[in-house]
Amino acid sequence: MRTMSRPLAVMLVIVVVLLLAVAWSQTESFKVLLVVAAVFALLAATLTALTQRSSGSSPQTLTTQASITARLKSLREGASSVSAIWSGEYDSSEVGLYFNDERKALETNELLHIRRVINPAVIPDEHFELLQSIRDRYGERFQLLEDSTLRSFELYIAEYPSESEKDAVAVVVINNTLTKRPQVALVLDPNDDKSLGGAVNAVQKWWETISEDLAPFDPVAIERWDQIASRYTEVVTENAGANEFLDRYTSREREAVGERLASSAEEEYELSLVEVGCGDGRALLSYIPTELERRISYVFGFDYAPAMVEIAESGLARLRHSSGFVRVDAKALLGKTAFFELNAANMRRFFDDGRLHDLEQLLEASPSGAGVDIDYSTYGASRKVFLCLLNTIGVISPRQRRIEVLESILACLGVEDRLILTVFAAERFAEDAISLYRDLEEMINAEVRELQFDSDTATFSIAGSPGSPGYFSQWFSERELSEHFNEATASLIREGRSFGRVEIEPMGSGGYLAVVRRTA
Repeated sequence: MRTMSRPLAVMLVIVVVLLLAVAWSQTESFKVLLVVAAVFALLAATLTALTQRSSGSSPQTLTTQASITARLKSLREGASSVSAIWSGEYDSSEVGLYFNDERKALETNELLHIRRVINPAVIPDEHFELLQSIRDRYGERFQLLEDSTLRSFELYIAEYPSESEKDAVAVVVINNTLTKRPQVALVLDPNDDKSLGGAVNAVQKWWETISEDLAPFDPVAIERWDQIASRYTEVVTENAGANEFLDRYTSREREAVGERLASSAEEEYELSLVEVGCGDGRALLSYIPTELERRISYVFGFDYAPAMVEIAESGLARLRHSSGFVRVDAKALLGKTAFFELNAANMRRFFDDGRLHDLEQLLEASPSGAGVDIDYSTYGASRKVFLCLLNTIGVISPRQRRIEVLESILACLGVEDRLILTVFAAERFAEDAISLYRDLEEMINAEVRELQFDSDTATFSIAGSPGSPGYFSQWFSERELSEHFNEATASLIREGRSFGRVEIEPMGSGGYLAVVRRTA
């Protein structure tokens, strides 16, 4: 019998691995993850057998965290670029040492460029500032991307200058599903065995596939809202009447949103509500009119700041166990409500085109979502109303990132679904902004001064400092808001989707309410 050649066998194994890995990146299914892990084990065994049979060498398999970390550091030496995925959980001291070493590598090797995909949920709180400081120092040489769904798989690819004549090396790491720490790694090093070059090339192409559409990771924004979280609830949610403008705005917002939801509920469809940037859950736990309880399929709120989501989940848990809810419908509604961590820029992976995709992965990691039974067909058949309230879109910067977030939200709408968005009005900035943000000094944890206000652009911006991550907020004119929607829908229209004219109306409280409906 004629045996298969070693190069062909290697490439067949790599193709299988690549296809399964791409499938995993799209589904986030735990079952698929197990298959991927099994196939990587098969890959290691197959490559080992093949290479040992012909040359006595084999791909290196590492089975301890210390050996994996040491190998990654050694590969960084002399590299021109490093591409990596960080999804494992490590002790704070380990993270600090690793990134201090990485900072030194950038200092001593001017050719080195690092690009890393990060799951924000795994970062120890004290290291947001470390990542930000490295990015501020090295700019494009230290790029961070974000994907909050990565949990059990890591990757490291080191490439070297052409004059070094050294081939790129890839390290594939599977994390322990219980401890979230690296458990086994396969080192694909063509410098030891040339037959592994095809494997490295396949891994490089896969990396480009999963990283090309990810949003930049902003450590300052995550840290900002994590630090603000507890003070936000105290100053904004629980301290009604503390600021006249804010009190007037939130009261009118509640009425306006309630009116729009009631209007939507007059149709024969049930509603599913999804709030983008839910913060501490203030709106979803109080803005839903009681007469809608029987008409709601699901209520989802998400935020990219873990501390905000924790507070929202705690509030929901208190309501679920409260004896104050006597209405059956209200109690049932709480059982259909969940909060979870998600960056709005990554929403399309789960909510695209009026349908749900693999939401279980996020709900499994959310205490409030553990008891929510998701039926994809029920969600798909409902009318979806996405909410983005209290000038949430205004705290996103720069402008292009704001447009990308709006586009991501609008891409989630199915035909006849709607987005309801509220913002602060630019024409009230000069009159109300200074008093508002001075009353929010405790929340921002910084002194507010007049030089931080720009009336020409209707923006308030305060730089970060030790103990304060800073703050940014823009207020909008009707024209600016309309321009944002026009830019955000442009690429979606090219995809074949259609939207009605955005309805923008003053709320009579220093804000605007905008509603856009997808028509086809």
